[in-house]
Amino acid sequence: MNRRTFIQLLFLIWASKAIPQSSKKKAKVLVLGAGISGLAAAKDLQNNGFEVLVLEARSRIGGRIHTFHEWGYPMDLGASWIHGLDKNPITQLAKEANLHLMETDYESLQFWSQGKEFDYLSKIRSAKEFQSMEDELEEFTQNLKKDVSLNELFIKARENLDSSRRPLIEWLFLTHESNLAESLDRVSAISFFKEAELFAGEDAIFERGYEGITNYIARGLDIRSNQIVIKIQSTAKEVQVKTDKETFSADFCLVTLPLGVLKKGNVHFSPELKPNKKEALNRLNMGLLNKLYAEYDEPFWDKSSVSLGIRPEKQDFRFFLNYLPFFGKSTLVGFLPGDFGRAAERLSESSLKEMLTKRLRQEIGKQIPVPKRVYLTRWNSDPFAFGSYSYFPIGSTGKDMLTLGESDGRLFFAGEHTSPKYYGYVHGGYLSGLRAAKEIKSSLL
Repeated sequence: MNRRTFIQLLFLIWASKAIPQSSKKKAKVLVLGAGISGLAAAKDLQNNGFEVLVLEARSRIGGRIHTFHEWGYPMDLGASWIHGLDKNPITQLAKEANLHLMETDYESLQFWSQGKEFDYLSKIRSAKEFQSMEDELEEFTQNLKKDVSLNELFIKARENLDSSRRPLIEWLFLTHESNLAESLDRVSAISFFKEAELFAGEDAIFERGYEGITNYIARGLDIRSNQIVIKIQSTAKEVQVKTDKETFSADFCLVTLPLGVLKKGNVHFSPELKPNKKEALNRLNMGLLNKLYAEYDEPFWDKSSVSLGIRPEKQDFRFFLNYLPFFGKSTLVGFLPGDFGRAAERLSESSLKEMLTKRLRQEIGKQIPVPKRVYLTRWNSDPFAFGSYSYFPIGSTGKDMLTLGESDGRLFFAGEHTSPKYYGYVHGGYLSGLRAAKEIKSSLL
């Protein structure tokens, strides 16, 4: 080999390393929404060599995970808990991010009714009997010829129980109406018992707020905020997404917009969504669980109790999380489900203080003070959510959620509303994002 040939060979070796290989162009993916599902998918795709751009309508990331700091301590306005710590993917993420968790002891409940404190948990007996009642109700739904509401199911069950077991039904009613974020006369009994699954273990909240999870996942991602999606147009070759500011194009698009936003119809799809997707959208619905933070100069409740409960009046205040054991603050967090939460959004701060104080004085005592300040979440009025999370109305099934998660050409879909096993939970949204990322990767094989 002469000197000239040797130099040419060295140049070719250098060039092959220095010049990008056009034949291995990265596939580009647009992810719509920087909530937990969008962030999970974006991070997975980026780690696997995709060019990823996340478009977010808000000025912040997280979606329905939002930690508020204006009172000087973390207040999770949306998601608060990891529900079931055992084998939960959010638990693993918290460990990776070195986030400290604080377990919630629900049995530490101070319950009041008509001026008297009593041990409500003793009324519902053991957790074993509680689960036994759940199993009985589930078995009953398997023999139903047509779907009924959870409310109707509970009424029938209560009529057929002896008086000693009726508190079990009352407790189930209170718990499920708050958890499902909707009036139980709208919730499918069959789908409720058939679809949902739970992770084992205790529940826990974050010492510094749930935003630690979304901030951790978002590291290194290209996220464009304040981009409100108006139109999604897909062809055989690419997907174009038009926002209120500009137009983006990519090889694939992952839609993680909340169910409430999709149902509102403010985002135009071209071509339109398939008929089966539209039908599924119509059958499913968005529930609402607002939170009312109420801060006092000093506590009037048991400082060590994790939660405070009062006798409910239809949809009303029932449970309050006590911030003292966790954050050292004399703050109660009330949960306002369904229509009660919707009505509260129309009230002023002074009216909210008055409503809360009136109910507490009715059940605990006239000495209850007015909170020095309150803060109400307003998820139903939020134009980028229109609610808190999905639920199964009467007549809907898990198949509807699976249909919403099906891909359509270059369009893919994720979100807690596409996860019939874990709908309404952060881990449901997270796992749906990973599922959609896997589908995008598989489409290139």
